[in-house]
Amino acid sequence: MTTLKKLPDISCAYEEYDPETLKPVNTSTYTRLMELGWSRQDFEGKSVLDIGGNSGILSLYAHNLGAENISYVDVQVPLVEFFQSVVNEHELPIEIARKGFLDLNPETDSKDIVLLMEVLHWLVDQGGTVPDSLAKLADLTNDTLYLETPWDAKEPSIAAKGIVLEEHYNIETIIRELQFHFETVEMVRFMTYFGDMVDSKRILIKATG
Repeated sequence: MTTLKKLPDISCAYEEYDPETLKPVNTSTYTRLMELGWSRQDFEGKSVLDIGGNSGILSLYAHNLGAENISYVDVQVPLVEFFQSVVNEHELPIEIARKGFLDLNPETDSKDIVLLMEVLHWLVDQGGTVPDSLAKLADLTNDTLYLETPWDAKEPSIAAKGIVLEEHYNIETIIRELQFHFETVEMVRFMTYFGDMVDSKRILIKATG
C-alpha cells in the first residue's frame, strides 16, 4: 500500500480535502463544489482533461460523477506527487502527468470535457494571451469547456504584480474569444467561495459545441 503524502501548503484553500476520505475539509472547498452545479448527467461516460488540477479535487469530483478516462496535469511537483499518492492509494482510474499548458497536444490530449479552473489569468500572467490560450483550449475540447476565472485584472493576487493589464484581461475579451470557437457560451454564475475579498469576482463559464 502506498503511503499517502500530506497535502502541500501551496495548494489553494478551496482545493483542500482529506486524502484518506477524499472529503472537503473546509467550507470554501465544499461551497465551491456545490456552486459548480455539475451533475452525473454532465459527466457520466465522458473523458475529462483537468488542466492545472492543483490538489486533484476536481478530477476526483468528475470521477464521482461517472467520468471515464480522466487526465490530470499540473506543473508543480509537490501537487503532482501528492495527487499521485492519492490515486495510487485509492486505486483510481485517473492518469497523472507533470505537464504545462503549452505542452498539451490536441492530437493526443483532447477530451470531451476540459476543465480550466482558476488558471487562465496565470497563463496570461506568465506571458500568454487570452486569444491564444482560448484557441488552444478549443482545440483540446471535444464537447464542453468549463472555465472559472476572475472577472478582470483587478484580481488582487495578479493586480499586485502589475503585469496583466486590464485591457488585455477582462470578461468582455474572454467571452468574445470564446464565441469565436464555441457555439454556445454561458456565464453560469458568480462564485462566492472566495468570500468577501475586495475586487475578487469569480465567474464560472460553460462553453459547448
